[in-house]
This record gives sequence, C-alpha cells and structure tokens, in this order.
Amino acid sequence: MASNELKLLTVDKLRFEIEFTSDGKLPGFLGLIFRGGFGAALHRSASSEDYKFLFASSDTKPFVWNLPELEAARAGDKTTFELVLIEGGVNFLDTMSAALSSLGESGLGKDRVKFSVRSCESVEPLAADRDFSSVRRVKIETVTPLALKHEGKVTHSVDFALLVGSVARRIELLTANRKEDKLNIDARDLLAKAGTVIKTEDGFAPVSMTRFSRKQEREMPVEGVFGSATFEGDIAPFATLLIAAEAVHVGRHTSFGLGRIAVKFEI
Repeated sequence: MASNELKLLTVDKLRFEIEFTSDGKLPGFLGLIFRGGFGAALHRSASSEDYKFLFASSDTKPFVWNLPELEAARAGDKTTFELVLIEGGVNFLDTMSAALSSLGESGLGKDRVKFSVRSCESVEPLAADRDFSSVRRVKIETVTPLALKHEGKVTHSVDFALLVGSVARRIELLTANRKEDKLNIDARDLLAKAGTVIKTEDGFAPVSMTRFSRKQEREMPVEGVFGSATFEGDIAPFATLLIAAEAVHVGRHTSFGLGRIAVKFEI
C-alpha cells in the first residue's frame, strides 16, 4: 500500500466497493447514519482496546470516511466508500474492514439497508509536491458541510484565520502520538499571517441537518456551512496545511464525512 506523506502527516486511502443486498430509504448524506451504525459494528467486531482507541475515547480519530449521497438503495445497486487512515490508523485496517462487513450485515438507517463488501483497493496518493511560492489566491469549496467552531459555537461565517487555525489544531492532534518528528506549529505566527489574507468572494450558506444518536437515543442537530469562498493574499505559507485538510477534512464530525473540502490554488 502506498502512503502519502503530505509533508505534514501520513495517510493511506482505501476504496471499498459495496453491493446492496436489500431495498430501503437512506438520508442522502450517509454520514448522518453511518456514525452510530459503524460505532456499534466496531464495538461488536473489535477488541475493547481497539474500540476505545478508534471510537470511544478518541477526540481526533485516526480515520476519515468519504461517503456517497444516496436517498435510496435497491438490492444489486453498487457504490463505493472511501476510507482514509491517518498516521498509525493503517495498523487498524483489518479491524475497520471487519467492522464495515459487520455493519453491512446489520444494515444502514431505519430500513436496515444491508450490503456486502465486494472489493477493497488502495487509491493512488494525492500529489503533494509543487511550488506554491507564487500562489496569491485560493478557492475553498465544501464537498460536504463544514462545521467550524468559534467561541464555542458553530459559526456560519468562515474567515481564513479560523479555517487554517482549525486545520493546524487538527493536524497537531492527529500527530500528537509521534515519538519522533513531532510537529511544532507556531499558532500565534500562523494566525497573524492568516489575518492578512482577505476574503474576496463568499458563497457559504448555513445548512442544518439532524442525526440520530444511539448513545443518547435522540436526534441531534448537525449545523455548518456549504458552498465556497475565495481568499487572496500571501497563501504560500498555508498551502501544505490546506492540502492536508483535503485529505483529512476539518472541523466537527470529520471522521464520518463532514468537513471535506476541495482546494484550488491560483497565481
């Protein structure tokens, strides 16, 4: 399996092809139901130590699921789930694969839509090496809703400093268990530089969804923004952070698909 260093952290990306074996309705964004279902499947199939590390007590989980949007499924339909394993997360590939198969047996959502895993393949790592010294403009597009917190609340206004600060904190947490080559990001300097970058186009709009929490046995709000924004200024110091964020997402509920962004650099 080829790993991608991304200059800041190591990721491995897998693509699972799944085939639905029953019919039923789905919520559109599968992350809304995948979290609880996958957590329960992981609890059934993993050791208590692995479950605790991967799901129960980890504030920053070493994996991200990229999930399709589906409102319904019929037996025989096929789709793909992508799994991004971060840093040491690749050591839990067998555990994650077993949990995915267990989830397929129990089913997704209220209709318990069942599926089987047909194949798993390694996805070619992203290209991370290029010269960013001349980059003065970047467009950030959300692939899935982005939920960033400011002063303890999910914000509907995303500025550049908030975005890169959130990415930096996420990467520091994801690499915190390293014994060597620990990252030392100067947050004060980073945010000072980010404060000089201006937003020239703002196409973000608030979104609100709900997910059912099996742990609390009630529906929970999921809020964020969706759309795009363009920023101009000295972008070069933040390029590697933004590329890493494309792979590992940013914000809340990242491990189950939220906070997935696409980054487009311009000179």
